[in-house]
Amino acid sequence: MIKLSAFADEADSTLEGQIEALKRNDIEYIELRGIYEKNISEITLEEAEKYAKMLSDSGIKVWSIGSPIGKIKMADYGEEHKAKLRHICELAKIFGTDKIRMFSFFEAY
Repeated sequence: MIKLSAFADEADSTLEGQIEALKRNDIEYIELRGIYEKNISEITLEEAEKYAKMLSDSGIKVWSIGSPIGKIKMADYGEEHKAKLRHICELAKIFGTDKIRMFSFFEAY
């Protein structure tokens, strides 16, 4: 079965607007990348709980987290990036997905 998913932050920066755009286009899944002009990696766990409820109440499911992990030079990979990855894993649990989009590191050094 084919499942359509979309980055809805290109339709609207608010979650309400994103939900509306998804529903208008009969898309049941979202790849969360940005909400209220914040990158998904920057939202708090408390915000995630609130947003997860909004999505659930609207019938929208989270396909994946559209993370910025790996969108750096490999030489810059360190504890800060690892902490961001751990946070994103916690967000994925809250949003009920086991999928996280990541990038290949842009440059080796």
